[in-house]
Amino acid sequence: MTDEEKKSVTIRGLDKDLYRRVALLARESGRTIGELINESMRLLLATTSAALEVAAKAGARVTELSRSVAEGVKEGVSECVEVKDISELVLSAEDLRRSGKQVVLKNIGRLVISDDVPYELFSRVVRSIVLVDEVVIPKDYPKLLVAAKCRFVKKITQLK
Repeated sequence: MTDEEKKSVTIRGLDKDLYRRVALLARESGRTIGELINESMRLLLATTSAALEVAAKAGARVTELSRSVAEGVKEGVSECVEVKDISELVLSAEDLRRSGKQVVLKNIGRLVISDDVPYELFSRVVRSIVLVDEVVIPKDYPKLLVAAKCRFVKKITQLK
């Protein structure tokens, strides 16, 4: 190193305890405090630039992933028929078969699934039931599996 490169540098705000510990390490390792500080700063710069590079790549991947999720949500919504804002709705097997797509039932006062609707058809066609005061289902339906399709439903009753 040239004399210019070995120039003394004053560092304000240096933690005295850290400096004391580095001085002790320097004595124990047979190196100078300057050598240890220089090595520490090289490691900091290398680590920081590597971390920034990883963060930039991660940010790009998160952006790409969020775009994919948004596209998937759009596709999922377009593959459904949304039936909403009705006081009372009675659905028959024929209604569900003719839908041609999965159905989201939303904001309905009272929703009745007719006795002629086999559970398999209901399960396949009805994607979700949201914001419904009462859902009335046939007596042979598994109530918990129906409830798993429900969000913000006040009451589920079974026909007798």
